[in-house]
Amino acid sequence: MLRRPENFGIPYQRADGRWVVPYRVAPNQWKPITIPKKEPVVGKRQALEWAAAKILNGRISGSIPKPRTTNDGPSVRELFERWMKLREPDEELSAATISNNKSHFKIHVLPELGDIAVKSFGTIDGQKKIAEFIRKLKGKAGRQTVNNVAATLRTFLDFTTSPEGDAILSENPLRKDWVRNLLPQRHKQDGRFATLDDAPLNVADVQKLLDGKGVPLGRAARYTLAFTSLLRDGEIAGLRVREAHLDAPIPFVEINKACSLRHRDGFAKLGPTKTPWSIRRLPLHAAAVAALRAWLDLGWEDLVGQLSKPDDPLFPRDDGGFARPPSAAFFRADLVSVGLSDKRAGTNLCFHDARGCGATWLVNANVESALVRRFLGHAPVGAAELRYFKGDLLAALGEAQKKIGLVWRR
Repeated sequence: MLRRPENFGIPYQRADGRWVVPYRVAPNQWKPITIPKKEPVVGKRQALEWAAAKILNGRISGSIPKPRTTNDGPSVRELFERWMKLREPDEELSAATISNNKSHFKIHVLPELGDIAVKSFGTIDGQKKIAEFIRKLKGKAGRQTVNNVAATLRTFLDFTTSPEGDAILSENPLRKDWVRNLLPQRHKQDGRFATLDDAPLNVADVQKLLDGKGVPLGRAARYTLAFTSLLRDGEIAGLRVREAHLDAPIPFVEINKACSLRHRDGFAKLGPTKTPWSIRRLPLHAAAVAALRAWLDLGWEDLVGQLSKPDDPLFPRDDGGFARPPSAAFFRADLVSVGLSDKRAGTNLCFHDARGCGATWLVNANVESALVRRFLGHAPVGAAELRYFKGDLLAALGEAQKKIGLVWRR
């Protein structure tokens, strides 16, 4: 058992490999001691010994810079600034997550709770303010926005219970049952979500979309991948030409990366897939094979002005780089152009609905749920899928895919 000197917390290792030792400088006040990379420290014991030696030698002072405070300690606004300074360099967090954190606080949290002392959230009065904030937010924002803002605030308050957040709160009130009950719930009747018997679009509708003379070739080819291989928009945007194996015995596509809308390096940059399970090989439907051949033979060169190379994006912008077009807006415009509705139950359809349609068609065709999950890039369920389904399952996936009755007629 590791014995810790007085006033030292449990050491932990950051994502960049550096060890951090929490040190108590006052009641409920901690200073994180970060050990330089050059120090030959291995494990918690050596981290404690290094930090203790520095404290005893006076190399590290027993005080920390005080943030601007209210009468009852640091406010939400002040600790939010410190929280973001810790999160922004963390390469484990995506640019989209950081951007959402900032916008949730700037637009919703800080105007209502910014000048309130964080410490007060440990009291009944402070928790009433949280409840009032959530109720007010529900009155002006949609269900998903309310839940997303609450999730960001919950993560922030987790920080305030940690040594790096001065352990101001002993527990996070947003993890209480009363808060979960206060947040809006998803209802099965929500028109936005298809039932198994009522997909947003049926096969005949999508065939009409693919045949539409006003639908550009590149967009129609993208639709075949989304409806038959159930690829996400970012996965399609992240494909390279060499990753579409059109001449294989079972034609297939490799998904190894995704093109992110918001990336640390800028807009439309190649990055990791949404989850580890999203890295997969999927068969290409006959309609998709024909569509991709037409696109690579005719459309790609017309767009870029030169022949495609294996490492080029499969669906580039006009300068040959990776692209993230406004797929939802294009999808709705193309639906309207062929005489179809761009809404479901009064809500706009989006490109992501193509995955929902394809999954619904497969389930209604009695395709095994494990195969549908593999198409979607979702986590396996149960030991059989996790431990014993090895390899691509391309043959089984290909047979299932044939049940989607789309054809390429252009």
